Amino acid sequence: MARKQQAASYNAQPGVANGAMPPLPQPIQQPIVNIESIAVTPNAITGGSEVTIKATYVAYGPRVEPPTGTLQLMRDNQVLASSPLEIGSTGRVEISKTLSIPADAASGPYVVVIVLQHGPSTAQQASTFNVI
Repeated sequence: MARKQQAASYNAQPGVANGAMPPLPQPIQQPIVNIESIAVTPNAITGGSEVTIKATYVAYGPRVEPPTGTLQLMRDNQVLASSPLEIGSTGRVEISKTLSIPADAASGPYVVVIVLQHGPSTAQQASTFNVI
C-alpha cells in the first residue's frame, strides 16, 4: 500500500509519469562562483570621504582552494587602484569593505568592480558612485 501511495505522489510531479522515480540531482563537477549583489554607499560623496562596498557571493562545488577576489576602483575605463579581497570561504558569504577616496579626487562617476575566482569559475559585478 505504501508503495502505491509513493508512486502516486511521483505521478503528481511534472515530468514524472507511470510511477517512475524522479531523476536524482547530479553532483557538481567543478567549483562555481556567482556574485548575487554589490552596492556602494553613499552613492555621492566629496573627495576625502569614504564609501562602503557590500557584496554577497555564493561559491560551491567540490573541495578545492577557497575563492579569491579582487576589488578595483575605476574611472573613465582606467583602473585607478586594485587590491585583493580577503575572502576565503564557500557557501553564501557577505563581504564589506570601506574605501577611502582621496581629497583631490576628480569629480564625476567612479566604478567599483569585484572579480571573484573559484577554480575555473569567474564572476564579476560592478557598482557606481559619484564624487561631487
